[in-house]
Amino acid sequence: MIFILYVTITLQLSFATKEVPMKIDDAIRDAEAVSKSITKLHMEQDQLVGDIFSHVAENTLMVKKMSQTTAQIRELEKYSQYLSCISHFEDLRCVELAAASSILLLIGC
Repeated sequence: MIFILYVTITLQLSFATKEVPMKIDDAIRDAEAVSKSITKLHMEQDQLVGDIFSHVAENTLMVKKMSQTTAQIRELEKYSQYLSCISHFEDLRCVELAAASSILLLIGC
């Protein structure tokens, strides 16, 4: 009976001494794989951050140019309205002159 107990304990110790290093090796491999994944993700994150900053810089310049163009368009619209008013005044003046001419003709001058 003591012999069986001795053999059982010996087998359990042998199994434990073999199992623990295998579990440690598995844990180390898993940790290395996770470390590689984290490094890869960090590199991808850096690339994305760079792309985002580049995109924002491009859009900032584009928005600034569009703002300047919009201001120029508004200024041109003011000039267009001014010229339209002058044209309207000229049309009214022509109508007034034509009416005056018609009145003078009617009066006989």
